[in-house]
Amino acid sequence: IARPVSVALGLKADGQGRLWVAGAPTPSMHVVDIATGERLARFTTPQGAWLINDVALTAEAAYFTDTLRPVLWRVARDSLADAALEPWLSFEGTALEYGEEPNLNGIVATPDGRYLIVVLMKTGRLFRIDTHTRKVAMIDTGASALDGGDGLALVGQRLFVVRQSAGEVVALDLSPDLSAASEVKRIKPAELAWPATVAVRGDRLIVANSQLNRRASGDPALPFSLASIPLSAFD
Repeated sequence: IARPVSVALGLKADGQGRLWVAGAPTPSMHVVDIATGERLARFTTPQGAWLINDVALTAEAAYFTDTLRPVLWRVARDSLADAALEPWLSFEGTALEYGEEPNLNGIVATPDGRYLIVVLMKTGRLFRIDTHTRKVAMIDTGASALDGGDGLALVGQRLFVVRQSAGEVVALDLSPDLSAASEVKRIKPAELAWPATVAVRGDRLIVANSQLNRRASGDPALPFSLASIPLSAFD
């Protein structure tokens, strides 16, 4: 039995009883059996500076962001054997330029799996990635402040961006071709505590309160919590 995963950031359940895990400061990604906690597969990346941060699933693959290296990682959904990976997409020479850390963080896939949307955390810029052609294009968000963007969630054409340091969630409506987004509303619920990743559950957003701002002081408010926000709060 493979030992359990010791460190994780982004998580996604695939509807088949498996959890896909971004390995954080380890250079790896994992697939875990949700019922037993056993690790089914481990995917490693070349040595160097790394931060495997978040994951999005399509019908064919899992895509992982790397906050320190300007690449995107891809694992086929039917690949359940340990393997060493090479970058699926390099951002060098594209509109998505890495700069001062932190860089890529949140990622979400469109329902048909054709496009990925990612956010550069430091600048708040959003990008569209075509999974067929691997072309990268910036999404025009106008003057909307999205710096500190962490988790992303997509409901229809509405994109939700969790701004970690600002402690708020921003809703934007995407154009049909995902080339632009217009801000609808931003809210700052009192229960958010340095929020990070986000998931949609029915008619609500579930936001993880990371309290990462308390790492240095070592005094988080216990227990750690999730915040539940109705989608209707953004109407």
